[in-house]
Amino acid sequence: MSDKYWVSTTEASLQLGRSPATLKRYRDINGGFLEAGTHYCLGGYSNSPCTWNVAAIRKALKHRGRTFRNANGFLHCRTHQHSFNRDFA
Repeated sequence: MSDKYWVSTTEASLQLGRSPATLKRYRDINGGFLEAGTHYCLGGYSNSPCTWNVAAIRKALKHRGRTFRNANGFLHCRTHQHSFNRDFA
């Protein structure tokens, strides 16, 4: 992928509407879902800045949101159906 897709933490934060701390929490090294090399890159040294692929992160956020909405909708429907069947049994 071209270097033009990789931006600073500050720029990624502004473009995604998430705080820098939230982006850092989303990284897989912190138990999150953003993967090194795909969504972010660490610098060569411990004090080097991290860069972010905003397009890839947007895609991951969209997928994650859709997955949670689908799971919650399924659970809501199953709970509602169970109580509906119980009321008319």
